[in-house]
Amino acid sequence: YRIKLNLTRVDKFVRSPGQGAFHIEPMLGGLTVGRFAVADDVEPIEHDSACSNGKATEIYTIELPKGMKVSSLPKSTNFANSVQRFEASYQLKGQVLHVRRVAEDTTPTAVCTPTTLTSYRTFGGKLMDHLEQQVLYK
Repeated sequence: YRIKLNLTRVDKFVRSPGQGAFHIEPMLGGLTVGRFAVADDVEPIEHDSACSNGKATEIYTIELPKGMKVSSLPKSTNFANSVQRFEASYQLKGQVLHVRRVAEDTTPTAVCTPTTLTSYRTFGGKLMDHLEQQVLYK
């Protein structure tokens, strides 16, 4: 699906003037890259279990208020395992922040082994850590 939002009340989104931070995340939830983020500190599954595949792409174009200076962006990154991959890029051009994030799972079956599920947890934990990064501004 595709959605386009025009937030005219930026004061409800960020504190300006002043310094602060914000996450880049979907406003309406749904099938986003975050659905591939699985906590890596849960008990391991020791038997075959259900799994699935899919792909999610998020593209954001965020126009920042005049005078807002970004001091730190999340780091662009990419990582993968045998069936999952994630890539993210963050570029600031003037007052416009361009974000592109893609998560893909090409698991060929609907039942996964404990070994595959462990790799899901490792991947998901790394993805969760990345998605928690914030844009810092002043």
